[in-house]
Amino acid sequence: IYEDYAISHLLDICLDYEDLKVFCHPSLLKLAEYDQKNNTSYTQTLYIYLSNKGNKMESANILHIHRASVAYRIEKIEEILDLKLDNIHVMHHLYLSFTILNTINKLELMRINH
Repeated sequence: IYEDYAISHLLDICLDYEDLKVFCHPSLLKLAEYDQKNNTSYTQTLYIYLSNKGNKMESANILHIHRASVAYRIEKIEEILDLKLDNIHVMHHLYLSFTILNTINKLELMRINH
């Protein structure tokens, strides 16, 4: 279904004209850096959480952890990033940032393999 790929297609087209990383939420890069330094997986947790529209139970099932652990991680992520994830605009911006970075990574891998 094209709907599933429309945003990625749009980003692919835009890559020819703009460095899309400038549109990424700066907190996402900060969180990834934190994960590297502290050997944590908060970025993955955030992605799963956002992918499930903030549903902690569904996120816990996917991550194979207890719902309380997801709640703790979300609190820790909010603390690290100094923002609240109950703000729908922040959630959308972070999810779009994940989509942008995933699209860039896929395209870079395709270029390397060709």
